[in-house]
Amino acid sequence: MKVFENIVPESSVAASPEEIFDRRAERIFAAGKGIKQSEGTAEADRERTLISLPYDRVKLSDGELKEKLREIGEFYLSIPTEDAFYEMRKKAELDTGAGKSIAYGDASWFCQGGIVLGQWLQAYARFYRATGDERYAERVREYVGQFDEVRKVASDCCICNTAYMAEKVFQGMMDAVEYCGIERAFEVCRALLDNFREIPAIRNAKCRIGDNGGSKDETKREIEWYTLSESLYRFIDMAESRGLDETYLSDLRRFAKKFEYTRFWGIFERGEDMFDYSPVAGQNTAYFHAYSHVNSFNGAMFLYRKTGKKEYLCAALNFYDFMRKTQILSTGGYGAMLEWLMPRTGIVNALRNSHANFENQCNSYACFRLMKSLTETTGRLEFGDQTELLYYNSFLASPETDREGHAFYYSDYCVGGGKKWLHPSSWTCCSGTRPLAALEILRNIYFLDKDGAVYINLYINSSLRTERAEIEIKGNYPKRDLVEISVMPLQIGGKQTIYFRKPAYLAAPAVPIGLSESEWEEEDGSYKLTVPLNGKKRFFVRFPMKVLECDISSCGEGVRAFRYGPVALAAEGLVASDAPPGANLHGPGEELSFSEDSGLRFKPYMDFALDEEYTMYFNIKREDEQ
Repeated sequence: MKVFENIVPESSVAASPEEIFDRRAERIFAAGKGIKQSEGTAEADRERTLISLPYDRVKLSDGELKEKLREIGEFYLSIPTEDAFYEMRKKAELDTGAGKSIAYGDASWFCQGGIVLGQWLQAYARFYRATGDERYAERVREYVGQFDEVRKVASDCCICNTAYMAEKVFQGMMDAVEYCGIERAFEVCRALLDNFREIPAIRNAKCRIGDNGGSKDETKREIEWYTLSESLYRFIDMAESRGLDETYLSDLRRFAKKFEYTRFWGIFERGEDMFDYSPVAGQNTAYFHAYSHVNSFNGAMFLYRKTGKKEYLCAALNFYDFMRKTQILSTGGYGAMLEWLMPRTGIVNALRNSHANFENQCNSYACFRLMKSLTETTGRLEFGDQTELLYYNSFLASPETDREGHAFYYSDYCVGGGKKWLHPSSWTCCSGTRPLAALEILRNIYFLDKDGAVYINLYINSSLRTERAEIEIKGNYPKRDLVEISVMPLQIGGKQTIYFRKPAYLAAPAVPIGLSESEWEEEDGSYKLTVPLNGKKRFFVRFPMKVLECDISSCGEGVRAFRYGPVALAAEGLVASDAPPGANLHGPGEELSFSEDSGLRFKPYMDFALDEEYTMYFNIKREDEQ
């Protein structure tokens, strides 16, 4: 049975036919056969695998995500193509026409838009798939044309001369093929990739562990080389499906193999301590770069789906456990000092001294993708807890990029207080991943299994139509702990099975309202509902929540922040006092406000505006001082 038969097509996108979805589903299900998984490893008994849905299959209803997607999409459409490519065309000595520089006086390449054009191409293609709005498809055609024109006269100006930027452009071109049906993009991608392979520093790449770029030219070329494998193998899949010459394909496979990050992935596959290793090159040779190393595991998961080799999955699952136990902050963020994965002592010191504690958009995007892949391949909804934390405390908490390209790059969680601020440089990487993170949330709300059961992972206002029923989620979760679910039969007779993620933060088991005990049960870490399709069914689920103390400590020293369910809380204003006990926070009041015995007032971190002062983390007194 094809998975796509369980979805009622409502629109047709010639560029992304149902066969693409079917092939991907079949690959995931095939890779999942016989997998044995348990807590953090690939070793216990489990065979259920799931599939996420294409961007256009989830219909958003009124709520924060729908409004954010509209706002973000319109912002990026407002950037004229001739302006975005002005600096590239100027460097290639091509006519810039009516274009204007977007660098605003800054001569650095990223301020000129150089590192984000590939990401924007991806975003336009995915927005088109999600909305069917022809403005996005037209923008994709323009970008493909611009890259093609520039590369014909000056390939080095096409920004595909470093591993970091090439990966983004390659993915963008392949998105143009898959989501918009622009076959020209495949040929442009092939030409750019062939040129990239001939760059001496790439052809002879040393592929050093942890190398995320440096000052020397050869190191610059290899920046984040370890994120390349996913895009290279994706291109190989496309090339194979087009019947390209086997000699050419064999060369590509050898080239792609070089960029598999097995030296780092193997640390986790073997269950070793990452802190026994350190980068041998790059911007920081003490600690590994957070975003790019999380993102590298998306390459591992792609290879797992492609080959079925369980060491890739085992490494990713063990890495997830490592992150969950040692790196994740109260918001779901990670990389507490600028962008580095550090031992707990370093995290505590960073939260006491640094105002750059989480790289919002890039880190969220990498995590959304990895959590989606782990959910698909294991059938476990627990990974949605991390997605949910970042949805509320990073995505919704982020002020939008301004007209000059200043993005919400770092979050400030520093002890003593801080505020939300936009990065002073224009068009940093986070202005490229902002729309990608927004779109990836769509693919994390629902999952399907082979039998057509629906898995609800995020409680976001939306609906999904299957062959059997239309399922709708409504509410103001988590500001209200009640979620409304409606199930409307599309065929009379039979049953629809629905699984609900059981959040780890619950204060007590979820309470169904309007269901019988026989319909609702807990199964394997989720809640399971079996709905007879004999009429519309409407019911509610209450998810009881409480204030949680989120402590990070090392060597008798530590810091504390607070959450209410998945919502990170922060005190209003700059606060110098030590952390109060969580029991002293009284609430929730309106909009999840809390008061504290000493007079402190807390509210959701996501509700603080740009430049509004707050305090998230507090020192914990040492035991001999209490």
